[in-house]
Amino acid sequence: MEDRRKGGNHPRATTEEEDQSIVHICETNPHLNAQEIKERLNIQASVKLVRKRLHEAGFHHRIPAIKDILTQRHKEQRFEFAEEYQDKELDFWGRVVFSEEKTFSSAAHGKLHCWRRNGTRSSPQWIRFRPNNFWSLSLPAEK
Repeated sequence: MEDRRKGGNHPRATTEEEDQSIVHICETNPHLNAQEIKERLNIQASVKLVRKRLHEAGFHHRIPAIKDILTQRHKEQRFEFAEEYQDKELDFWGRVVFSEEKTFSSAAHGKLHCWRRNGTRSSPQWIRFRPNNFWSLSLPAEK
């Protein structure tokens, strides 16, 4: 298949094998950016062209879904909490303060991205898992 541009026909700058390699590396390493894909494959084409080939294959550069990793103990604690407080009245919950502790790191620079197809955000392959953020709450004193 040839590209049509102003001024006539020009041959594609990448071969079918290179196009397939671009897609394959994207599927196996979705968190690489176009520059890293180009360098790993040693393709003699621009980064813009690598992006174009990924778009042609249906991939888009997106921010991945992020989910907390919950251990079995976390799940048990959450269930125990729900059971203990399920029958509390609305005035009780109006006096409860929830807070979330965040972990900050200077190692990651900028937002993480991934190459994925539309409609695949919730597929495990495209999810970035992180350690569980701890939450706490202040309960009102029992009367």
